[in-house]
Amino acid sequence: MDESLTKQCCVEVESLRVVNFFSRRRSNDGIRGISIG
Repeated sequence: MDESLTKQCCVEVESLRVVNFFSRRRSNDGIRGISIG
């Protein structure tokens, strides 16, 4: 497997996890009526 391709996959997976984490936090804050940024 191409190493750069593997690295790209890792980066995409990491960014997806970060986005999921923040969107979950934002929806949780929205339920409490708190808006961030």
